[in-house]
Amino acid sequence: MHPATEVLHWYGLTAEAQTVVDRAENTLLAAIGRAPGELTPSQMAIAHQVDTAVAARDGRAMVLRHLLDPNASHVWRGERPQNRIASQVSTALPPRPPANAGRAVGR
Repeated sequence: MHPATEVLHWYGLTAEAQTVVDRAENTLLAAIGRAPGELTPSQMAIAHQVDTAVAARDGRAMVLRHLLDPNASHVWRGERPQNRIASQVSTALPPRPPANAGRAVGR
């Protein structure tokens, strides 16, 4: 297969996957309604479908990126470990405000 043909093929697959993501997200929004709260089991199943569709789209996009830039090894392996460590989200609880933080000043 010619490289340009392969890029177009994977672009088509990625665009198709984006359409599936859009439909799944719209279905989830319709199921949740205007006042989201605790998800029901059927809503959670739709949310999992959205996650699956996003993962498929992202995988296809990674292949497409690799085909467009074969020197981009970070596409497959992610950032270097030392870069990921610095950007991790802390799982520690935030500090508690002082007990009198809610009281008005001067009382």
